[in-house]
Amino acid sequence: MQDDRQRGRLNARFLAIGVIALMGGIALLWHAFPPAGEAGGMNLRLVAPGCKLRQTIDYIRCGHQVLRRVDAPPKWAGMTKEAVLDSMEKGWRMTEFAPGRIDMVCGLDLFCPDHWVLALAEDGTLGVYRNLDGFAMERVGDAAMKIMDESTWEMLARGLAFDSREMLEEWVGETGSGV
Repeated sequence: MQDDRQRGRLNARFLAIGVIALMGGIALLWHAFPPAGEAGGMNLRLVAPGCKLRQTIDYIRCGHQVLRRVDAPPKWAGMTKEAVLDSMEKGWRMTEFAPGRIDMVCGLDLFCPDHWVLALAEDGTLGVYRNLDGFAMERVGDAAMKIMDESTWEMLARGLAFDSREMLEEWVGETGSGV
């Protein structure tokens, strides 16, 4: 009878030790692999099909900012945050990552698409430029002006932005002649 009691106490001890070990194992796993959305668990989330990009472009020359909403490249679906960071184009910085939306920022040493820009080309000719696609200045016309002072040439070497073609033409008419 006493042996049965000792076995019962021994079984209860083993059961208690087993339950404590099981709880400790669960706690270790919980901390090693936290659910997505908790600190440390963001790397386990994958880009969802149909993910959207919110791209903020800072135009350094004029100080304006544009927010574009575009679809993420289809090849990003199923990628981790680190894989997306590795495949992003140079100059972009990720500011937020979620399976359905990725926020990105870049700064471009350009004028934004809102402006008409009077600038000197590499060959020294004066031209009218626009940022038609958001990522590059394109020559859209020529301008002719009389020789001006050095400070005006320096200003035109950097580019002089106008809010409209009419404002550009008016400035050229007052300063030189012809667009």
